[in-house]
Formats: sequence, structure tokens, C-alpha cells
Amino acid sequence: MNSKTPIILALIAATAAPASAATGPWIDVAPSAKIRVLTADAVENGKMMAALEFQLRDGMKTYWRVPGESGIPLTADWGKSENVETVEFLWPMPKRAITNGYFDYVYDHDFVLPFEIHLPEQADGELPHLVGNLLMGICGEICVPVTFQVDQYLDVAKKDIAVSFKIEAAKADVPIVDDRENAPFPAVYLDKAQNQFVVQPSADGRENHSLILDLPQQNLLFDVPQNGPGSPLITIKALKDVPLDAFVGSTARLTYSGEQGAFEQLVPILSIEALAQ
Repeated sequence: MNSKTPIILALIAATAAPASAATGPWIDVAPSAKIRVLTADAVENGKMMAALEFQLRDGMKTYWRVPGESGIPLTADWGKSENVETVEFLWPMPKRAITNGYFDYVYDHDFVLPFEIHLPEQADGELPHLVGNLLMGICGEICVPVTFQVDQYLDVAKKDIAVSFKIEAAKADVPIVDDRENAPFPAVYLDKAQNQFVVQPSADGRENHSLILDLPQQNLLFDVPQNGPGSPLITIKALKDVPLDAFVGSTARLTYSGEQGAFEQLVPILSIEALAQ
């Protein structure tokens, strides 16, 4: 697969005017691509749910928290917000895509990207004012980095039922921490001879098929996991030829979905000798 950086052809800025409605206006951010802001407004446990809603047409797509080889990661600066502590995106399971030799994790068509707005305990009676400068990739045959401004006053006293339902539906695809008693993939093992990671397969084939491995705080990307005929293990190779033994003793993040939903967990990276113990 191609690991070269794609040519960036344009930079488009899209700004939504300050608003207080739960549903913001659609903003054209690129050809065949629109975004609007959704806010549920009601506060529960010190936080409010909101989301970016995308309309992507004609093969356009945007990217997961680990964008892949050619994708542009979403970054957000909320520093000018008032009466807002932190904002955290909740990432639904992505799709795998290979375009022009590049391997990426993407979203396409119509989808909702939820985020949590954490509010201070004391807001001095003033409405929270969410102000954000977002940079993301919107790509088709070409890749367009888009800046999108959020400027929204949050009505904490009134819940928007329709918006809340739409956001909750999107959250159903967001992986949760896998604390099941029979959770799969208890560890990742290094096969040093082959310079690859291996994991024991799940009894749920969908979890094996959807499995994504990434290393927190690292930019190293990994190929689609493989489970060859007759093999008792799933193998995962890095897309770059780099020694993986330096990561033994650190942590891998595994993300997957199956019959019981979408999950993620942090697991140790061990030497393959530990697998036989």
C-alpha cells in the first residue's frame, strides 16, 4: 500500500454564525459535503451531548481518530469557549477504505459524530458559549482540508428530544470499554521472527474481521489483520518496515465490533513466549 502523502489541493473555511438553536444551519464545506452542529441542550451529570452531522455525497468521505495513510485527522481548538471545561469526541466504528493505494479509516454518506461538552459546576448564571475552530479532511478524488468554526450558545434548560434521539443513535456505534467476563484479545504478542503482532482470535468472527490495532501516542499504522487458513492466530503487520520489539511492555488499543456491539480495550504487548505459558 502507498504510504506517500497525498497532494493537498485546497483549503476551505466554513463558518456558522453564532446561534442558540439546537440544530445549526447546514454549511457547505466542500463540493458534495455539508456539516451542521447538533446540541441536545439538556445537562446530565455535568455534561451536554452534541454532535457534528455530515452529509457526504459523490464518494466524499472524512476520517476516524486514526485517519490512515492519506487521511487528515480532525483537530479542534475550543480555547475561546466560555463556561465550558472540555470537549471530547466519541468516535463511532469506521469503515476501512483503500483508495488509489492508500489505506484509511473513514466515514461516508450521512453520519453523526457525537461529542461531550463538560460544563463547570458554577457557570455564574451565564449560558455556556461553545466556540471551536476545527480542522478536518474531506476527501474524494482529491483531499480538501477544511476548517469549520463552531459558535453556539447552549440552552441548558431545555432538552431537544429529536436531536437527543439522533445523537443517542450515533452513540450506539461508539465502542465502549470491553469489561465482559469473556472479553476477547487479552493481549497482543510480538512475533519477533516475522516482525509482526499476533492475537488469539475471538469466538465472534465479526470481532476478528473488524479488529483495529493502534498504539496510543504513536503514529505507526497497521494493516488489516489476517487469519490464514488453519492458523490459530490473527497476524497484524505494520504498514512501515520498522522493528516492533521496542513496543514490548507497552500498551496497544484494540477496537472491534461484533454481535454484542462495539468495544475497545487497552491491552499489554507481550513477547510471543508469553503466549505458550
